[in-house]
Amino acid sequence: MNSEVFETWFRKLLKSIPENCCVVMDNASYHSRVACKTPSSSWRKAHIQEWLAQNGIAFDPNLRKPELLELVRPLRKKKLFFLDRLAAEEGHQVVRLPAYHCDLNPIELVWSQLKGFVRSRNTTGRVDDIERLLQEGIQAVTAEDWAKCCRHVIVLEKKYWENDGIMEEIEPVVVSLRSDSSSDESAEDDDV
Repeated sequence: MNSEVFETWFRKLLKSIPENCCVVMDNASYHSRVACKTPSSSWRKAHIQEWLAQNGIAFDPNLRKPELLELVRPLRKKKLFFLDRLAAEEGHQVVRLPAYHCDLNPIELVWSQLKGFVRSRNTTGRVDDIERLLQEGIQAVTAEDWAKCCRHVIVLEKKYWENDGIMEEIEPVVVSLRSDSSSDESAEDDDV
């Protein structure tokens, strides 16, 4: 999968879903192409100058790269992903899952169900049989299956929120690794 293929499919999806939908998306690289990139230290000086000129920012051509990046710093905006912009143009919203939390995505549970369906029925290992089983498995996923997966994710999300609140209430524990001779002496006295 790559950005180009996924974006083509996503455009078709946006045209086929009801108005004002919320699309839940993880942060896979092909979901996360940035719409408007801002210069970073990995950019060549000439590209930074070109970006500044395109954005109407006056600069001295004799400035060094770090100085040019200082001109960019106040203009950095929150990352806007290309797919988020596409969705907004069609009246939809993309909600992105936190990194490394695929367990908050109901599709992962459905995929697991689908893979189990294919695995339990695959006796030949032939691609055409697997494709047929995959189609059968997709047809076997019901609205109730989806609802069950969504309910599971909601319960999990609530648990994460509760745990987050507990973590904020816990006082930090600081353990000193430095040896303190007075505490060593008092420990010896306790042994007497």
